[in-house]
Amino acid sequence: EIKECALKATAALLSGLYASLSAEQTTRLLALLLERLKNETTRIVAIKTLSTIAGASSELDLSPILADSIETMASFLKLQSRSLKQSALEALDTVVTHHGVTDSQNLYLMVL
Repeated sequence: EIKECALKATAALLSGLYASLSAEQTTRLLALLLERLKNETTRIVAIKTLSTIAGASSELDLSPILADSIETMASFLKLQSRSLKQSALEALDTVVTHHGVTDSQNLYLMVL
């Protein structure tokens, strides 16, 4: 529960105050979010947090974690958990819609 609350606070911080944060602070928060995305116990909350952040502003630069997070969420689509698949698919839709993927067609292919 504490980790979930911390992720929700991260979403609020990055969504509302991203312009006030330094590049280093933003990168650090995004890196922590990516770590939580790869952790089995916090992945669903991390997916929802990433979706909230991505949907809040397209001005926030998610490039430090964009490729890794898309790759990780795409891998969740292959797992058995329905709630995990649904959360990952909704977050992927939000991330790609608001931030796109200009780096690689391979990321699109992973999702498809």
